[in-house]
Amino acid sequence: MSIAKKMQLYKYVTMDRLKNILIDHTIRFTQPGAFNDPFELVPRLVVPEGYVRQGRVSYEFSLAAPRRPIEFDYTKADEERCHDRHSRELRESLDAHVGFLSLSKTWKSLPMWAHYAEAFAGAVIEFDGNHEFFEWTFEVQYSRDRPIRDVTLYFEEEIPISEVCDKSIEWRFEKEVRVARNLMDCKLKGMSGNFPVYVADVPPECIRGVILGERVDNLECKEIYDLIEESRITGDRAVIDHWTYALDRTPFKLSGPKQSWFTFRNYRNFPSL
Repeated sequence: MSIAKKMQLYKYVTMDRLKNILIDHTIRFTQPGAFNDPFELVPRLVVPEGYVRQGRVSYEFSLAAPRRPIEFDYTKADEERCHDRHSRELRESLDAHVGFLSLSKTWKSLPMWAHYAEAFAGAVIEFDGNHEFFEWTFEVQYSRDRPIRDVTLYFEEEIPISEVCDKSIEWRFEKEVRVARNLMDCKLKGMSGNFPVYVADVPPECIRGVILGERVDNLECKEIYDLIEESRITGDRAVIDHWTYALDRTPFKLSGPKQSWFTFRNYRNFPSL
């Protein structure tokens, strides 16, 4: 399902990842098993009484189908009938077939800068959420309890990908939006740890801007400027606000090609101390 129109989407990245995206115009779609949260895409699957398993289950997934309402009586969720084996096999099947691009609805999350953008020495890429590249996107749902499903529901029909992308409310600061892709539609680039790295081509026109972190030095900022100089990509610096726990944006390149380079530090006039 598509998210609301006129929404900008943001990707927190390291400086090396930013340069790769700007030069190669590719971005990684990551298998859920490689995510930093071990609860990712592992719902509680309840096995109905009397159900007899016949070998390993083959799961089918739908990238576009919307979530279905959870119709389950929680009072019947006996722990003895919640089988971790089914949940893990479901994620193993996802790892083999589906990759995710994780994005955010905000560029100014302090924990996100700290966790995913090299402690403010990385960057945020601003994307046009209306571009067709983001046609099938969905928002991650945050909840106190892990979602619970009757496992036989997943045997009978395709599983909507968005339906299994719930996370603990402890992650809600991410304001996450995801794009899912069949790994067969991506390109194999190499290995990272135990997982193959798959990437997809990013249309340059869907990149609206680059926001560099507070701790990026002027030399690296100039390097990024050189990469986007001939494009319509804007360049900003995320600088700390002098009065609050917030970030401001100061441009080092305006929209359009052939913009002159200038210093971007957010110096303000302070009263005499």
